[in-house]
Amino acid sequence: MRVYLTTNSPGEVATWVRPVVDELERTRRSTGRPCEVYVFVTPCRYASGEEADVLASMPQVARIFGTRETARYAVTGRAPRGFRHEGPGVLLFLGGEIKLAAWLARRLGVPAALYTEGFVNTARAFRRIYVPYRRAKDRALRHGAREEQVRVVGNLMVDSVQPYVTTKEKAREALGLAPEGPVVAVLPGSRRFEWEVLVPFYSQTVRELRRKLPGLEAVLAISPFSEALKDAYGLHVAPGTWVRAEVEGEQVIAASHLSQIAIQAADLVLTLPGSNTLEAAALRRAAVVSLPLFKPEDVPLDGLAGMIGNIPLIGSALKRFVVLQYARRVPFTALPNRIAGKEIVPELKGRSLQPWEVTSVALELLMDDHVRERIAKESHSAVGEAGAARTIVADILRLAAE
Repeated sequence: MRVYLTTNSPGEVATWVRPVVDELERTRRSTGRPCEVYVFVTPCRYASGEEADVLASMPQVARIFGTRETARYAVTGRAPRGFRHEGPGVLLFLGGEIKLAAWLARRLGVPAALYTEGFVNTARAFRRIYVPYRRAKDRALRHGAREEQVRVVGNLMVDSVQPYVTTKEKAREALGLAPEGPVVAVLPGSRRFEWEVLVPFYSQTVRELRRKLPGLEAVLAISPFSEALKDAYGLHVAPGTWVRAEVEGEQVIAASHLSQIAIQAADLVLTLPGSNTLEAAALRRAAVVSLPLFKPEDVPLDGLAGMIGNIPLIGSALKRFVVLQYARRVPFTALPNRIAGKEIVPELKGRSLQPWEVTSVALELLMDDHVRERIAKESHSAVGEAGAARTIVADILRLAAE
């Protein structure tokens, strides 16, 4: 049996694909039924360029098709070299362009399933539509899905953190930190346009925090998708290890591929919007979310809004305007806040956002254990418990057998 997955960018690979692949492997071991996992990487403006390398590090994945192979096969039917589908199979969309996934399933001749936060534009192409929450189901129904297609399964992102949960004491020991004293985890993003802004930004934030809390430790969590960050700052740290280093004039522990350990070791997480915010919530850690819009023209957008930036002479100015207008209209950027429909995790955003503003909020939280614990508890409650991967895998294997 073959399970085909589609994916596109860092968040989807790390928090959707990985838990599904892990669950497929657990099922294979418990049942003894052979199961090959093939992954199609779809073109995406949010990609880091390192998705295939991260997927290759997953031993359960038998073969990975790059963006060109994927697009060519979906659109023209020209199969990747040496590839041929045989036997029962199923395709599961875990990110990318939904229509492209539908075309792939048709080329392969297998049933298709979709995991989505509510958006779907080709509902009839999918036998199952999995969503994390009831609100997402309502959205899928508004987009043309049928009641019998849609199943509320929970959030895959929560599943992605479960195998790595540890205590604060063990996490600190793993990073060479003392068991006592304030610690912040700094998560500057995986894409170059993110960390080029946020590494200097958060370095200033940490510098200001240390003026009030001289013993504060900072852990810079380097994503598997941002290997270029190491080169930019001369950080000689292998995946799964850490070093003490100076970054932007501040002493930090640079930890590679250890973001969940960094979060567990911390009293407070400093992060940009994205899957990191849900990861912190799932690990029961309070966070401060920052979105400095110093270069709004560099923020990738979907559809026509994303194409505006390519217009000669005026493109950058138009896109800058669109991004800033969108940022003003969106009430919440942190995923726990979006799920709950209210602010639980503090958010700061804007074109004039300064590091000292983040420092002010972070310092208050570091000085107040009760408020941090309340934020951690409420955000964890908002995102829910693990179990989505188990439900999805059991169902797609039934679809493949049918």
